[in-house]
Amino acid sequence: MSDVITHPAFTGQEHYALTAYEAEKSLLGAIFANNKTFKRVSSFLGPEHFADPVHGKIYEAVTTLVRKGRVATPVSLANFFETDALLQEVGGTAYLAELAASAVTIINAEEYGRIVYDLFLKRRLLLISDELKASIADSHLATPADEIASGTINHLQELVSRGFRGFKTKRQVAEGLVAELARPRETFSTGLETLDKVMGGGMFAGRMYGFAARKKVGKTILLGTVSHNLALACVPHLFIAMETPAAEIEQRNAAREKGFNSVKFLSRDEERVPEWVSEYAVRQGDSTLYEDAPSATLDQVRGMIARAVVTRGIKGVVLDYWQLVKGKAPQETEEYHLRTVAQTLADIARKESLFILVAAQVNQDGNTRGGEGLKLACDQYYTLHREKDAFGAWLEMEESRYTMYRNVGTDAVPGLLLDKHGPHFRTPDEEAN
Repeated sequence: MSDVITHPAFTGQEHYALTAYEAEKSLLGAIFANNKTFKRVSSFLGPEHFADPVHGKIYEAVTTLVRKGRVATPVSLANFFETDALLQEVGGTAYLAELAASAVTIINAEEYGRIVYDLFLKRRLLLISDELKASIADSHLATPADEIASGTINHLQELVSRGFRGFKTKRQVAEGLVAELARPRETFSTGLETLDKVMGGGMFAGRMYGFAARKKVGKTILLGTVSHNLALACVPHLFIAMETPAAEIEQRNAAREKGFNSVKFLSRDEERVPEWVSEYAVRQGDSTLYEDAPSATLDQVRGMIARAVVTRGIKGVVLDYWQLVKGKAPQETEEYHLRTVAQTLADIARKESLFILVAAQVNQDGNTRGGEGLKLACDQYYTLHREKDAFGAWLEMEESRYTMYRNVGTDAVPGLLLDKHGPHFRTPDEEAN
């Protein structure tokens, strides 16, 4: 059967409904932005699945380059299309550049691919339907109904066997484990040995970690501490500051490094502070990307992460904090919205192979404000305990998908100390500045 729609029924609104040119363009643009996107869709998507034949030819050229170990970009694809009449009709190599510019986000790339493939299957179903009608009309009484039905069933079975939903056999999954073990595992230290130990060695790519606390207990200081430790280890990451501005976080980091408390930025009673901060500033690299994002919506947060992945190759994200992410639709409850935020972040962590740290606020009863969506979505979830006038703190592990349940210290024996320099958190056996 041909994949080209030629029958009269496939016109007008129905034709529009069974194509997704913008999804095709966005997918190709995402692949140009980061060729890793191709690997996410290549297992189920082929050139023949695109409704636009130009897009199919471009995807085929991308497939050729990537499988040869080369990077697919509008420049590297130019030679494939220098004399191609079909591409020339839509603008030639300038169209490739237009596609590259259409990459809004790579996070939705697999979803775009699924849309393209689903519509391909629906176009095939429409063709099967028309072929069935034609077979009945042409055969009259000559061909038994069961033979016509049998031929139609064969076509449908062929369609189902394509495995759009990505089914895998037990053996395929096991073979995937072998391939995964052959690749080095990316682990990122928090810089807090006691926390790394209960995490199983540190933070892992593809996993999300939640840290909840009552207000003013130190959740932002904890995230800022981990972020600064990552920067010291030259781990590129994005810090989405939704409550405490980036400048204030950096005040604490500078004060930590130079051995004073950031209150000096307000009191101005130490004349050497400008000199100390200048010395701190010239030694800082570009590992930490800050986004001051008060009142950011979930879509905006997704965009921030996508840009940082594409342009800076980040390994992780720190978000402070969960309940501040906006974008709730009028018909949604706050609990449903925040559950969506949490699950979306967890999906991003897995699909983009990022570690994500998310802070959350709990109420006076110890329950997370806005429901348990973050706790359910995280691979590990901790509650930070500290009396507001105390230096000792400990982390209660409330959820873990891959380790035994172990706390970082206890109420009697702190696993962390709030150091006045900065302030920042450190382990009890670590010397103060």
